[in-house]
Amino acid sequence: MVRSITKEIRDRLDSFCKEAEELDSEPFVDRWSDKVTSFLKTVFGTETVDEFLSLKHQNPWNQLAMHLGYIQGLVAKASLFTSQEKNGVYQQIDTILGMKIVVMRQRKYLLFMGEIMR
Repeated sequence: MVRSITKEIRDRLDSFCKEAEELDSEPFVDRWSDKVTSFLKTVFGTETVDEFLSLKHQNPWNQLAMHLGYIQGLVAKASLFTSQEKNGVYQQIDTILGMKIVVMRQRKYLLFMGEIMR
């Protein structure tokens, strides 16, 4: 299962997409697919590779389109998780800060520029 991805992994997936759009012969399609398969196995594991390889079509160009769509889907899904995780972190920070300010007010402290003043 794909969770959030690093910028480096996203950049590599994006470069695979650009490479796929420039392929012009079937042997290069097979080579590209092998390269992507190895990358996916190393980074995401066998479950992701199995999903990628299960996308088959008799026409190699249609299969390439399916593989390309799968990679684009990985990037989109991971970006969604990353966005949700960031929102969760910001909510946690807001909650923590909110509780600290309430506690400080009850103790009659003032938070000023990161320092506590009495």
